[in-house]
Amino acid sequence: MLTDRQRRGQDPLPASLPLNGRLEAIFAAGARALPAPGRQVLLLAALEPDASLATIRSAAQGRADVDDLAPAQQAGLVRMDAVTGPVVFRHPLIRSAIVQMTPLAERRAAHQALAAALAGDPERRAWHLAEAATGPDETVARALDEAAVGDRRRGDAAAAVTLLVRAGELSPHPAGRSRRLVEAAYLAAVTGQLDQVPRLLADAGQAPDTPTGLVFAATAHFLTTGEGDIDAAHRLLARALDDVTDTTTTTNSWDSYGILFGLTFVSVYAGRPEPWELLKTTLARFAPEAVTPFRLLYDVYVDPARTADTVREGLAHAFTALPADPAPWQIVPWPTRPSAWMPCPTTGTWSAA
Repeated sequence: MLTDRQRRGQDPLPASLPLNGRLEAIFAAGARALPAPGRQVLLLAALEPDASLATIRSAAQGRADVDDLAPAQQAGLVRMDAVTGPVVFRHPLIRSAIVQMTPLAERRAAHQALAAALAGDPERRAWHLAEAATGPDETVARALDEAAVGDRRRGDAAAAVTLLVRAGELSPHPAGRSRRLVEAAYLAAVTGQLDQVPRLLADAGQAPDTPTGLVFAATAHFLTTGEGDIDAAHRLLARALDDVTDTTTTTNSWDSYGILFGLTFVSVYAGRPEPWELLKTTLARFAPEAVTPFRLLYDVYVDPARTADTVREGLAHAFTALPADPAPWQIVPWPTRPSAWMPCPTTGTWSAA
């Protein structure tokens, strides 16, 4: 019942595994015999497996209660801690069967109720809003955008790509759809999900305000690590630099940042001086405080012996400026949206916007 790409691990599995008719009949049999309130609460638990009993009770909104799960417990479908939860299904395919046997309108209503109950968890709330959506919705797409930022901060790039793709699908305007799919392609490229890059870039198209710098950077990453064609990646980025006009900062411009990040990546992989010379010339076009992280990388790779003191001082200054409990993305430059993190104008230290 899975697609070829899902079986190969190229696409994420659905939240609820699909069942054929025979399996649905076997695993849904006990649930079909439950009273309506029990099925409603069971559906909420199936759609949000980690939900506490308090969350389920809130999502039920008085129409049902966790006490209505008693028949399901007696039938051996679920077990739960009466104090904290969550509800645990005896077999994971029971959960899938409950979701699959429920009409689409009821599932959407349950997702909407869970989104309201999970207001304090922006990422889970965004996902339930997306599952409840019946068509393009910019508010939901923006919520998915923000959730993707959270996943990137935790290093869960695969989840971030999935959220951005869904945000693109729900975008009512071509520019928003294009931008989100390009971001997904870029993130997929720099984190090794190379099989997704050509498809995402093709789906993104070239709407107005598409971040073309990220298109070039994603393509360069794909050429370098997917095709092994460093020369083509180098030529592509050199051409892209001709169109860069924003040289005051790299943090507010996807084009500038994406190209610089891609060129640094290609330079490391190339192992010869030409890409580094292009990077050096390019850095000179920008305000020094805007490219501090890239300058430190350049100095470390190109001539670490001669610039050791400079690099050491720059890093010491950057680390001194970090908060007492820095997040990972504040220490390791991570490919993410400039609005989510940026180098401090005076120290070059990565920090949240």
